[in-house]
Amino acid sequence: MQKLSKKRSIGMLIGPCVLILIGVFVISLTLIEVIRYTELSNSKELQGIVTNKRMHRSSKGIRSYDIQYEFTLGENKYTGSDATGRENLWIGIPKEFFDALEINSKIQIAYSQENPNVNRPIVAPIGIGDMIAGGILGLFLFSFGFLLFLGVFL
Repeated sequence: MQKLSKKRSIGMLIGPCVLILIGVFVISLTLIEVIRYTELSNSKELQGIVTNKRMHRSSKGIRSYDIQYEFTLGENKYTGSDATGRENLWIGIPKEFFDALEINSKIQIAYSQENPNVNRPIVAPIGIGDMIAGGILGLFLFSFGFLLFLGVFL
């Protein structure tokens, strides 16, 4: 009977720790994205090329208008990327710009002089709502996990 009790205690300890770690991870990604976008405040601009485009409809019927693009600096090619290192991402732009663009069209890109992997089409809105939601989710997971962790010892 006591072994079962120890297993349950370990399980009650692991769950909160996992929530805390996930919360810290989500908060970290959010902060990295915020830092990436502040790097664009001292950006340069150049023309990139639209390599692909799509109209995407969510399960709720909301449409998004997305493009993929690339640009070259020196001998290096860059595409839309994020804080996790993923490249050639789909980037949402307003419909009026989407309708005017074709594949191989030129598009104005802002990029960080220190790190050209931090870049964005000039017409693309910064997803500040996503960053706020990510921060709130991370704080919630961390706080809930911490409260559960404290409950194990009280």
